[in-house]
Formats: sequence, structure tokens, C-alpha cells
Amino acid sequence: MQVDTDSEVTPEGSMVRVRLALEWEPLAANAEIERPFEIELDVVGIFDWDGEATGEYRQSWTDFNGPYLLWPYIRSYMTWITTTAGLPPLVLPTLAVPRTGVEEIDAAEFSPVDPRSTGH
Repeated sequence: MQVDTDSEVTPEGSMVRVRLALEWEPLAANAEIERPFEIELDVVGIFDWDGEATGEYRQSWTDFNGPYLLWPYIRSYMTWITTTAGLPPLVLPTLAVPRTGVEEIDAAEFSPVDPRSTGH
């Protein structure tokens, strides 16, 4: 599974677009077996800002929060797609949101986390 994210502030600065993309292929029993399908999902969120926040703040806020806000939609779509295709439902793990400030988050830290492994 591969997850990518990107965001951009609109030219007028009042909105930020966040895109979360996921690519997934079923695991094959061995490397010589061709996988029957792959799934690629893109979810886009538009965040509209009222009030006085700088473009830099808006960008950093959505870089940190956007993927976590969009992840439940990716999870839901993945389960729906696999179920309606007649496959066993694929339920992606939830994300554990790090307890950190906006400035401290790095894009490399964004990854799905199984909540059972965090001890919560």
C-alpha cells in the first residue's frame, strides 16, 4: 500500500486544497502469480478559511491535519469498493494522530497505524 498527499493554497489565499491518494494491490501467494487487480483512490478536500490566518499557517495546518481528516473517507471507499466487488471487505487501519505541533510534523511521519499497536 502506498499513500501520498499534497496540498496547495489557492491564489487568493482563502482556501487550501488537500489531496490524499492511495494505491493498493492484494498480496500474491508468490511473486510469479499476477495480481488480479489494483485499487487507486484519490480524495480531495477543500478547506475554506474565514478570518485572518496567513497563507503559511493555512498551508502548515492543512499539511498536518488534511490527511487525518480525509483518511476516514479513503477507509470507507476501500471497504465499499471491495465489498461491492464481491470480495471480502478490506478495512484499512485507523490513523493515530501524533501529539505534536504543526511545525514539528514531517510528511514522512504520515502512515497508517494499527491502533492496537499503540497501546491505547
